[in-house]
Amino acid sequence: KKAENKSEDNIRFCYANAEEIPYADGYFDRASVTFGLHEMPHPVRMNVLREMRRVLKPGGKIIVLDYAHPKRTLAVLLFKVWMLVEGETARDFIKRDLSSMIEDAGFDVIEQNVYWMNTIRIVGGENADQ
Repeated sequence: KKAENKSEDNIRFCYANAEEIPYADGYFDRASVTFGLHEMPHPVRMNVLREMRRVLKPGGKIIVLDYAHPKRTLAVLLFKVWMLVEGETARDFIKRDLSSMIEDAGFDVIEQNVYWMNTIRIVGGENADQ
């Protein structure tokens, strides 16, 4: 709400169901979701990714930042405790491959990186519709 009250004239906030984004096909050049997909059941998360693709122009870009499955022993232990707090959808999320989910939604993965002891992943994709 604070950001909305301080926003510039060329920024508009829209509150909507991410499975039914109220914009026309191909409306946006870019779309992103940050630490949101792990909160959703898998079918919903796939619907959201497909809906993001629908509202992107051909060649439009997507950036997704969310949890990754850590590899180091200490990070694995800390992450297991954190996943108890997060809940079932997050535990399901980290068992899956984010890049594959993005590809299954119709994007070409163009970049991916992991950070903070491999617990956070950023994946960039491009709308495969040309």
